[in-house]
Amino acid sequence: MRPHLTLLATVAAGAVVLAGCGGGETDNAGGQGGPASGSASSSASPGPSGSQQGGQGNAQASPEGVRWMDGFCGSLAEFSASSQDTPRPQSQDPAALKKSMTTMLGAIDQGADKFLSDLDAMDSSPTEGGDQFLATAKDSYRKLRSTAGEAKAELDKAPNSDQATKQAVQSASSKLQQVDLQKPIKQLQSNPQLSGEFQQAPECRKLLQAAQQQQGGGQQQPPQQQPQQQPQQQPQQQPQQQPQPQQPQPQQPGN
Repeated sequence: MRPHLTLLATVAAGAVVLAGCGGGETDNAGGQGGPASGSASSSASPGPSGSQQGGQGNAQASPEGVRWMDGFCGSLAEFSASSQDTPRPQSQDPAALKKSMTTMLGAIDQGADKFLSDLDAMDSSPTEGGDQFLATAKDSYRKLRSTAGEAKAELDKAPNSDQATKQAVQSASSKLQQVDLQKPIKQLQSNPQLSGEFQQAPECRKLLQAAQQQQGGGQQQPPQQQPQQQPQQQPQQQPQQQPQPQQPQPQQPGN
């Protein structure tokens, strides 16, 4: 699976998870399985991932760069988990959708704030272009944080009518998905060394696997066939024994 596609699914996880709450799909935020996936796949790719690459990105990867990228992905994984660790609504009831959306917006706001703090604490990248990649990621997630906070505030103020709640939920989801989270991805895919270091970093590999599962991109196992139950054999009935004819007893002569 191409690195920029799987990374897109992960970094946009906060926006994507809201798509199920009534928002439309857009090309910017990277909704899973929607137009964003198609537009991302048409972008230039740094090359096949993992064992398929055979070398350009991986050959240029440095151990220091891999460790640096591993730290980035570790922080990103924490954000992804925090932004999705909220229950989805079990119905399309407007009040339930509003409550779920408000909770998720708050989680995204707080998660992005923690993620940005982690990025600020990172050392300078040992790889050329790494600092620019980090700066772009910070810009994107600052925008995500502010948008989530603003959307939550507007949603909280929405009147408690079904129509107003539906419109507020759709508006919040639409605004969040308009945040462009593809900029850091494009920088990553345009830098073969950064891309190779991303592919080798253990935490980044975990993200790829999680994104594949989240997207349903992994090959699905065919449903296992239940073993056919053998018809139960009826116990063979023993043939009923015919009563044996009684032999007449000879009469005793009278005394």
